[in-house]
Amino acid sequence: MNDKILKKSFRENKLYITLIIIVNIISTILTIIAPVLVGNVIEEIVNYNIQNMIKLIGIIAVVYICIFLLDSTCVNSLSKLSGKIGENLRDILFKKLQKLSISYIDKNRHGELVNKFVYDAENISLAVIQASSKIVVGIVTILGSIIIMVKLNLIMAVITVLSAPLMYFISKFVVSRTKKMFKENANLVSELNGYTQEIINGNKTVKDFNYTKIVENNFKKINKKLYESGKQAQFYSALTNPSTRFVNNITYIIIGITGIVLIKKGQIDLGILTSFLMYVNVFARPFNEITGVMSEIQTASSSYNKIKEVLRCG
Repeated sequence: MNDKILKKSFRENKLYITLIIIVNIISTILTIIAPVLVGNVIEEIVNYNIQNMIKLIGIIAVVYICIFLLDSTCVNSLSKLSGKIGENLRDILFKKLQKLSISYIDKNRHGELVNKFVYDAENISLAVIQASSKIVVGIVTILGSIIIMVKLNLIMAVITVLSAPLMYFISKFVVSRTKKMFKENANLVSELNGYTQEIINGNKTVKDFNYTKIVENNFKKINKKLYESGKQAQFYSALTNPSTRFVNNITYIIIGITGIVLIKKGQIDLGILTSFLMYVNVFARPFNEITGVMSEIQTASSSYNKIKEVLRCG
């Protein structure tokens, strides 16, 4: 498979993609603005300005309702786009299947070929949507958060931004270690499906020649390998999110301590500190979300390569 296939899917679904991008950007901007409003509410409470406080609370409620509605629209559109891309991939695979030589089909287990229509096509469609969505939201969130944090307080902004490289290198380290594991896991899934399909098709032969025990042992071996491979891949991949969250929590504590010191010095007020503590989580969210879908992207990469092999065959 080449990139033209994905480009074709995107061209055919421009409406969904445009809607997703616009909705994501608006939702992200509102999410970035919200902490400033919360900080202003805190200041109005401190100053006992009840009228302004009530107005701001009303505005915040509207903002969060809008975020909820926009996010719901985005999730719905993403689901439809994912389904469309999966449908296109299966159509392309089926057309290619009609052109494959009999010798190629005989050399490959039928279950592995079927696996590409269901498992691999689904992996790719889901990962493409997840990745594209997270990238758009992540870029807007990071840039927007940095701009506002710098305006609020340069010292705390620098502390928060310095946590980003550490989270990035943790993610990169885990991805580099798990790439081979996910490739092996995807291959074993295909092998297991192919073997199962083969046994189902030849069930009568297996029983006639009393191969049941041999077949069971072979299945158990492949299944055991799949279990071990999947366990390792998921375990190491799952370490990414807790690791980045640990860095985020440390940053949160440092910002809290720094903020208290700055309040005592009269350089900031309680509202700014409250906003900043929220921005620590907002700024870190893209890193946590991107690392959270790393396993899906890794699996999809392996599926992509397997589909590409089929489409390249004569």
